[in-house]
Amino acid sequence: MSKQQLPWVLGNGTSAVIFPSGARPALELAHNFSFVLNASGLADPTPNATLTVAPGHEFRRASRAEVVAIKEMLTTYATATTWEVWQGGEKVVKGNRTGRSPLPEDQWRYFVIEFQGPNSTIIELERAFSIACFDLKIGFTLMPEIFRGKKTPMLIFHPARLFSQVQCAYNEMLPFIEVTAAVVDNLILLHKQIQTSDQRFESLTRLTGQVLGLDALPSDSPLLFLGYFAILESLITHQPKKTDTIDSITRQVKQKVLLLDNRWEPRLDYSTFPESKRDTIWSKMYEYRSCLAHGANPDFKKDLHLLGDRDRPLKLLKQTVKSVLRQAVIEPQLILDLRNC
Repeated sequence: MSKQQLPWVLGNGTSAVIFPSGARPALELAHNFSFVLNASGLADPTPNATLTVAPGHEFRRASRAEVVAIKEMLTTYATATTWEVWQGGEKVVKGNRTGRSPLPEDQWRYFVIEFQGPNSTIIELERAFSIACFDLKIGFTLMPEIFRGKKTPMLIFHPARLFSQVQCAYNEMLPFIEVTAAVVDNLILLHKQIQTSDQRFESLTRLTGQVLGLDALPSDSPLLFLGYFAILESLITHQPKKTDTIDSITRQVKQKVLLLDNRWEPRLDYSTFPESKRDTIWSKMYEYRSCLAHGANPDFKKDLHLLGDRDRPLKLLKQTVKSVLRQAVIEPQLILDLRNC
């Protein structure tokens, strides 16, 4: 079977697990779907409501059979043992343990994108998710009939990324997003822009792949900050000349981020760094990056007190990388020119 005939596409680091008919009956459904790991709800409360995120791709609440398949998948490949993340409501204290009150089944937070045919559009949507203003994650894709006429299910997922993001969900480090019409409109527009931009901005596929790859790291890994900073530098900076004392990477990052922030919407959120100038914040961000790169322990009570803790600078950096990549989709030549100036 040639590559063009395959009904699936595998991205970098993605695994495909194929099961013979009857081996995993919970996975032998009648259609393809991708599990959206952190959707909190659908704005339309109508039963069986759907939102079209791409032609032939419908976002909706998971059916009972899909919930069974999702649980089997998460138990097997992400060591999930409890379901409060997706089935729990308000926090409650039970003795020395904090839990969540159970939600009615029609309010559970299992959502899927159903589709027919190959998963190539899902791969594109995942790339759009990776740089969107919102932070939705696709956990895995199930294709229950990869060979015509045979119920041979196949799971497509990135093992490390799935495990890491499920742990983030358990630790409340992964925000759950309500999928509204505005969110879908934003996604549709971004998806279309990505489809038409690849030829003009040749690095986009590689860079969105790198952003997705960072999701495989533990939420407390210092490599997350270093990884996002490396992507940012590759987008907007050039190697400084040794003879030019004002052409440093630090200066390039500060000036170019501030310039772009006056151009795009939404603007970067600096509200967690009160009473500080933006260029001062970015000077400290680069100081933090250098500290990690050289193996030192960052001290947020002294030299880096302006940043507060590791979470705030990482959040700002992720926002910035995603914003620059979205701008590269819209104005690829601008980003290419900015890198070289």
